[in-house]
Amino acid sequence: SLRAIRAGNQSQLGLMLVVAGVMAVVFLVLKIIEYSMLDYNWATNAYTSIMFSITGLHALHMVSMILKTGVIGYFAFRGYYNEERYEGVSSNAIYAYFVIGIWVPLYATIYLAPYLL
Repeated sequence: SLRAIRAGNQSQLGLMLVVAGVMAVVFLVLKIIEYSMLDYNWATNAYTSIMFSITGLHALHMVSMILKTGVIGYFAFRGYYNEERYEGVSSNAIYAYFVIGIWVPLYATIYLAPYLL
């Protein structure tokens, strides 16, 4: 979406914001499905407490990203952003890069490390 608005392509900006929002919602739905299929809960042991805390905090950041993307999308579909005025899109992209990028070490720590130790 950031690349699109820098090029002045508002229709692609809107499309990419919708795609990003849908992908974030799909991730959250998959996490909910994963949580519902577990045979333990947050109070089972220390590992599960840490796992639920970390993934829950990440899910909270995903929710905030979805809400922020929705606000940015609202303004994008109203034609607010252009190739000279796109700070909101830029800050949303930076936040999305952080939230998505931090999942890699979180996944490695929570899901892979127990099998390696």
